Amino acid sequence: MSDFAENLKKHRTAKSISQDELAKKIDIHPVQFSRYERGQSVPSIEVVQKIADALELSIDELVYGN
Repeated sequence: MSDFAENLKKHRTAKSISQDELAKKIDIHPVQFSRYERGQSVPSIEVVQKIADALELSIDELVYGN
């Protein structure tokens, strides 16, 4: 699992948001979101920004775990 995937899961679960909820909030398919969280796919920078916004994080916090 990539660092991004681990950070994504950590921050999502810390906010008690399900994968489905977050996927809907950022307008992507839940299966695609699951791929990001398992490290099987890497989102575009636009999607990273949407995820960070939805989780109320900076991109640095999301990507690097700061």
